[in-house]
Amino acid sequence: MSANFPKYCLHKHTEQAYILIDGNRHYLGRYDSSDSKELYFLKIAEWHESTANRKEVAPSLAVKEFCTRYLRFVQCYYPKDKVDGGFNFAMQLTVL
Repeated sequence: MSANFPKYCLHKHTEQAYILIDGNRHYLGRYDSSDSKELYFLKIAEWHESTANRKEVAPSLAVKEFCTRYLRFVQCYYPKDKVDGGFNFAMQLTVL
């Protein structure tokens, strides 16, 4: 969860308040009005509730699996005449 709350911002051209949540701009009304500030706090509460329910799942990829996938990539990407069929890369990966 992010420690920083989305900021209450001013759109200078239209003089409206807005907030950026997950890359989306939400307009709140006239900047510095009580209605826009109230809507800001409601949006913050919704955002906080939605981020609290999110689960950050780290991909479970073992080093061995990563090396196997990388070796397959190397063998397909580089021509066999320049890289002995990935042999050089396989030798480097044995250290891991």
